[in-house]
Amino acid sequence: MIYHTLRRKGDADAALADLTRESGDTWPYSVATGYAYRGECNEAFKWLETVLVSRDSDLLEGIRGDPEFAALREDARYKALLRKMNLAE
Repeated sequence: MIYHTLRRKGDADAALADLTRESGDTWPYSVATGYAYRGECNEAFKWLETVLVSRDSDLLEGIRGDPEFAALREDARYKALLRKMNLAE
């Protein structure tokens, strides 16, 4: 996220690829957060579905409060995800 904020796209892409490769199976929420922060909504939602299936507790704790997901909140897929989790919009 720091590389993305600093507009160092190559470094940001490499860091997210490393995170995905090394931790995607165990920490898919972190991968989803990275994509959401970058504004890559389609990839973020893909990873959020993975998080939901894996029943990662971070999703329940962070989906409505983490600022990285602000860009997703107006998307219909966000509301659908909350409904799947039985959370109020």
